[in-house]
Amino acid sequence: MVLKTSIKSWGSLFFIFLFVFNQLIFFEAVSSGNNSQNMNCNINSFSGNPDESFEPNDIINGNVDLLVVDDFVITIDGSREGMHFLDISNPSRPKSLDVSFEHDNYLVALANIGDNILFALQYHNMSYSIMKIDLALSSTSYTEIAFLNKWLRGLSLTNNTLYSYSMDFYLGLDEFLIYNATNLDNLSLLGNTNLTGIELGRNFVVHDDFVYFPSYGNNLSIYQINSSYQLTFIHDYAFDYYWESIYFYENYLFTCSDFGLQVYDYSNPASLSLVTHYNISSAQSIRIRNDVAYLTTSDSFTILDLSNIFTPQILDQYIIGENEYTEMWKIELRDNLAIILTQEMWIFDYPRQFGGYLYIFDIGSPTEINRLYPRRLPSLDGFTFSMILIISTGVPILIIAILLVLLLPKFLAARKIKA
Repeated sequence: MVLKTSIKSWGSLFFIFLFVFNQLIFFEAVSSGNNSQNMNCNINSFSGNPDESFEPNDIINGNVDLLVVDDFVITIDGSREGMHFLDISNPSRPKSLDVSFEHDNYLVALANIGDNILFALQYHNMSYSIMKIDLALSSTSYTEIAFLNKWLRGLSLTNNTLYSYSMDFYLGLDEFLIYNATNLDNLSLLGNTNLTGIELGRNFVVHDDFVYFPSYGNNLSIYQINSSYQLTFIHDYAFDYYWESIYFYENYLFTCSDFGLQVYDYSNPASLSLVTHYNISSAQSIRIRNDVAYLTTSDSFTILDLSNIFTPQILDQYIIGENEYTEMWKIELRDNLAIILTQEMWIFDYPRQFGGYLYIFDIGSPTEINRLYPRRLPSLDGFTFSMILIISTGVPILIIAILLVLLLPKFLAARKIKA
């Protein structure tokens, strides 16, 4: 009788524990699954093949550049993997395109005018060629339009003028070249300028006959393009924060940095004046349309109303969740889409975490952005999933073992007495 009572008591406690444990697992799963839903952002439910991978594309290295042309998204990574083409005509299901390159060398710098895409291909001797892809003819073939016996660091193509920034390893000089690009297959050099004594970054910006060089540190160097297509030094600014990118909109220069988003009046490039500062963590890249700013930070995609430049207001925001193993970086707009390249990519496949390099949002309504891609995210982050798996299998086994240790001697003793 005592044995039966003991077994019933332990059994009741065991089933109570299992019930509480299942409730804890359910609560953790729900809370982890919701950590990507922030503010007004609509998260699409997944309705496709449940075996579909969380990883959108098999790219395992850090990306360095992004270009969006029509329905093409083109990225360059920092390794010999090279350039990656995607078709986003169906933005919720980007499709990788097979574009092969005969040279196993680094690719850098993207620029385009219309359907003509330019990029630089590095050879073994640190020299570069400027290559052209004409999307009107083919997206899988390219031709050489210029050879540079230098290390090319950046390209910009504006109003039939091509600008390139390169470095000569042998002479230790940086060089800025300006070409007439009316005929891309027959470039003609208009002017070149040697730049020395400053550490310039790769992503320069040409705006209103001025060239802006954000440095790898916290400087901004400004040059003017004179009538002979040479660069004339204007001013070098030193700031207390680290630059990420710059962007021009109407009368303002927007700068993204680890300090936030700064807005300057650039009417006199020799004397930039701060208009306002928006305190947001780790601003990365910005694009603006109709007084609405689309801003990436390392952990968010934020929509800002700039109708009053002095007091930007958040319209909507998507915040990276714990189960998204990535950081927002470069952004480009195409019609009602925002295409975002992530800053970091990881070689290993982390279980039940999203580590993809591309996000696509529907921004047709700036107050209610909608993530189109990735279409689904893991409901649990990798650590939580592993812990639940360990606990859900380990704890019941441990309890059963304890019950056996406690009850088996009494059971054997009872059988012995009965015998």
